[in-house]
Amino acid sequence: MRLSRAVALVAGTACIAAVATRVATQVAARVAARVAARTAAGGRVRSETVDGRTLGTVSALPTTPESQAPASDADRRQAESVLAAYLEAARDGSPTADAVDTLLGCGGREAFVLPIALLAASRVLPATGGGDTLVGRAIVVTVAEQRADRRNPDRYLARQRVQTDTLEWDLVRGDDGWQVCNGLQFGFHEPETSSTWYPLGASRRTARALADSIHVRFDGAPSRDSAVRP
Repeated sequence: MRLSRAVALVAGTACIAAVATRVATQVAARVAARVAARTAAGGRVRSETVDGRTLGTVSALPTTPESQAPASDADRRQAESVLAAYLEAARDGSPTADAVDTLLGCGGREAFVLPIALLAASRVLPATGGGDTLVGRAIVVTVAEQRADRRNPDRYLARQRVQTDTLEWDLVRGDDGWQVCNGLQFGFHEPETSSTWYPLGASRRTARALADSIHVRFDGAPSRDSAVRP
């Protein structure tokens, strides 16, 4: 019985590693190719199609209230740079991870959030809106999700998967500059032993390896300004 489980575990781990390499290449290539097209069309895609699986639909961009003057190019770029810095800090394994709380506002600092996703890569899109609150948008690729285990209050359920979404945050200007508010947060709650992983063979280690692989491919894709700006 133990031998059978060991063989199944080894097979599952090998399968995940093979799929990780293939999916990482597909995700980065598809997202880089479609960023400019999405933005030019003026739409928002909630999710992407990965490995033949449709993960969402298209909806319209939010409109700027007529009573608010559109943000200047300088303000918009500053707000977008703060969102980009937040997403880079929130990426699993980021060297700037300590900066996450300094970039969050509106009560988001040190919040305990579930479910929460493991971020692999992101690409910031042009912000919209006016005044002191803009709508920041970014394409994000996550590789795992962690949620509460309802049957075991002290444990979590974690699933390794690849999902690409276009998400939104409020970018709010305060006394200390722009901050990121009211949107999805990223990370994983420790310790590793408190999570039950799916599918068989998945773990924080395999999810991290997949995230690193996707991030490397994104680094080689066109930059945010060249791919997104009209």
